This record gives sequence, structure tokens and C-alpha cells, in this order.
Amino acid sequence: MSQEKLNLTPEQKEANKDYILANLDKYIIDNRRFFYHIEKDFYGEYGYIGPGAVNDYQEVKEKVIDRILKDKSRKQKKANKNNASAPQPNEQISPPQTPLPPTNSQTEKEQANQEHKKTKKQSEQQSQAQTNNSPTENPNPPKTENQSIPTNPEPPHQSPTPPNNNETSNPLPTPETIQNHYNQDKDKSLVENNSTDEEQKQANQELLNLIITAELLIKDNQFNPDTLSQLLKEKEQNTEAYQLLNKEGRIEQTINKLTNLQEKQNKNNDSVVNNNKSDISPIKIFTIIGIIGVIIMSSLVVFKKAKKRKRKGT
Repeated sequence: MSQEKLNLTPEQKEANKDYILANLDKYIIDNRRFFYHIEKDFYGEYGYIGPGAVNDYQEVKEKVIDRILKDKSRKQKKANKNNASAPQPNEQISPPQTPLPPTNSQTEKEQANQEHKKTKKQSEQQSQAQTNNSPTENPNPPKTENQSIPTNPEPPHQSPTPPNNNETSNPLPTPETIQNHYNQDKDKSLVENNSTDEEQKQANQELLNLIITAELLIKDNQFNPDTLSQLLKEKEQNTEAYQLLNKEGRIEQTINKLTNLQEKQNKNNDSVVNNNKSDISPIKIFTIIGIIGVIIMSSLVVFKKAKKRKRKGT
């Protein structure tokens, strides 16, 4: 559940801050600067917390990001350690050789050359082993742990409320595309000059970016459930930013268009399912039954002829 900063007391904001700091491993930060709980089935009051709903937002944000980077570093070291200890395929491990104690400078030089050649040979064997173990032999290599957490936390593409099975989440426009449209938007000056409160100004800008994202999806005839869900939450909570940007019904129109795209997509999915169900036509069924009947009749005729021949023979 998302928490709107305008409705919270300082004590509630402090409680939100304390909860996030006590559960740093459960939160990431999305493209609207909200703290987002990573468990899909978590719908409590701490599931989706806005930047204005916590005290000392910047401090909490830095600690969340620092935790993510530390987890990544720890898992990277663990993965590197596992990779280093695992034997490479086709690698020939030479038995350890104990060099004789040097008796003079010439012996030391020869031993150094031998060690250099040995190291070079092992490096070539490892390189050859890695080449033989290329992705063509294993098209689906297992994921390592260092791939599970990105260096920079990306915004989640999943809505806090799980979408319907028939819904398909299309990719969002790039941040550069959204920023370009924001700079040219007719409501840019409205959101930037309407309030002297920096937090409210930031909330206005984030909602305008969300509207632009939805309009770009509609233009490309694509649907994203998370975008629709966030707009519906703004409408339900009737935030100050929503009231500002919906004076001409812009947000309401965008929500209606996204809803129509959602219904159209669901109908198309239902149509595909129905077509798959009708693959076995009645004609095919009757044909199969007819073939089985012919086989049975032929077997009976052969059986009767064999029985008559047996009687004549006796």
C-alpha cells in the first residue's frame, strides 16, 4: 500500500523511517523515488512508501543504496571464490614440483625460467579449457549470484498488486525519451512554478513524468499494468499533484485509454485460447471413428473366413 506524505503525522513518518532502516534488505527504490518492498505478496502499510512519508529521506535513501551495493560486493566475492576453487574442464593439473635448492646464480636463473614456462603453460591450458567450454556447448548456463542484484537499483516493472494472468507488461519508454517529452510538455511550467515546497514540486514532476509515460504507451498501442495501477492510486488518493494536473481531465482521459487497451488485450488473449480449443474439429473426430470401424469390420470378416475353412477341413 502506498503512503501519501500529506496525510501522515511526524510520528508516523518517523515510524516509517525506523521500519525501513530495520528492514534494509527488503527495500529498493523505484523511478518515483518510492521505497518499494521486494516481496510480491507483501501488501501491508509499509509495502510502498513515498519520499514524503519518511523523515530524513536522503539519509534513508543512501542507506538503502549502500545496502544494495554491499550485498552485491559480498555476493561477487563469494562467486569469484567459488569460481576460483572449482576445477576448470579439460584442465591438466600438474603435480607440484619441489625445486632443488640453488647452488649458484646459474641454477637460480634456470629455475626461474622453468617456473615462467610452467606458469605460461598453465595459463594456456586454462584459456583453451574456457574456449572449449563456450556457450555453444551449454546454451543455458546457470545464473551466478552476482547477477541477481543490479549495481544501480532499477525501478520495478511489477505492480504492487499482481496483474491478471491475461495482462502482458510491455517495456516502458526510456528515461531519455520521457525527459525529452517532459521538457516540451505544456504543463511543465505549471508543475514547476505552482508550489514553493520542494517536496510538493518533486511530487508534481514525478506525476507528470508518469502521465507522459502512459501517453507514450498509448501512442504505441501498448499496455503496462504498473503504470495504470499508479495512476489509479493517484486518482483514489486525490493528491494535490493529481488535482493540479487533472484540471482539464488529462489524467482521467489517460486512465480511460489505458483501461480500453487492457480490455482489448484481454479479448485478444481469450480469442487465441478459444482458437486453440477448436483445433479438433467434428470432421476429424468422425474420420477417426470411421477408420476404427473399418478396422473392426475387416477383422471380423477375416475371423469368419478362417472359421469356415477350419470346419471344411474337419
